Amino acid sequence: MEAYKLITSKGLTRQDLVDGNRRISSVEKPVSSIESDLVEELKREMNIVIKLSKQPVKKPVVVGYDNTIALLPGQYDRFPTVSMGHFFLADTLSNESCVRKAKSLVDLGCGCGFSGNYAAKNFEGLKNGRVIFGDLFPESINAALNAYLLNNGLSRDNVDISKTEHGLLMVNDQNDQLVEFKEGDVKSTMRRCTEKFIGPDNRTHKYDPSQVDVAVASPIYIPEICEVFPQAFALFGEVSKNLGADFYVTHSSLADKVVEEAAKQTGAHLTDINSRKFALDLSTTDSRKNRSLNEEIVEKLRPLGLITEINGANVQYGHQLRVSKMSYK
Repeated sequence: MEAYKLITSKGLTRQDLVDGNRRISSVEKPVSSIESDLVEELKREMNIVIKLSKQPVKKPVVVGYDNTIALLPGQYDRFPTVSMGHFFLADTLSNESCVRKAKSLVDLGCGCGFSGNYAAKNFEGLKNGRVIFGDLFPESINAALNAYLLNNGLSRDNVDISKTEHGLLMVNDQNDQLVEFKEGDVKSTMRRCTEKFIGPDNRTHKYDPSQVDVAVASPIYIPEICEVFPQAFALFGEVSKNLGADFYVTHSSLADKVVEEAAKQTGAHLTDINSRKFALDLSTTDSRKNRSLNEEIVEKLRPLGLITEINGANVQYGHQLRVSKMSYK
């Protein structure tokens, strides 16, 4: 797909604005999934193209990490842009051999579907396995499906897609990967994972329908700052438990107590898989929000070293992004 791409590298060390094989600009040590400096550079680039061609720029803009892209939400979509938390989760799980070898994975509250798409494209166990996307909103399911097609070089015309009670079922014939898109309340739709099925290609697939190996999520929640889904940790944990899945969740260190309570509530063994010091930037959790924090919050958090300082490239931040694992086995 021809598009301007904002791509964060493995290790989260750099973010590039690229057009095809041409790198337009870069930011070292990005703190946001969409760096503001690169957005300004993109605007300048588009203005130059318009002046040269005297035509509006029709090329889309996508955001991604490593080799996987995600779509930006439209004006009325209810899902956020992929966040630095999603990238940190992908970066972490790519080093977890048990996750890479899993034969089935569910992306809970999938939003634009980045986490499930990254796993589907890169984890060897899923190459001929089963990937499930679940979200309350139809816009999210549509975005996750379109991202899957883009990331795999497919179109709706050359894949088998059938409708189910709660969404869509698709087979990628390139690698016999079964992909499910489930729209609605996560408790009711994810019960459907336990039912046997025949794929839209009329073949019975070899996946064990009684269990999902891995569940992932990046709920939007920073206490007192961005309180969108505080209940999601326990809800997704309960669903993972019912599916027999290990649940990997990325979150702000400020949400540690909520995650601990969710693990206790659902009877999980909680493990800190990875942590990294990171600037507290709203896009680490919800990039629909403006990066600026209001003055009351700034004054509360500044002494703690949690926020992004102006010209603070060398500041050591106290805030952390975490990937925690809730195990039910």
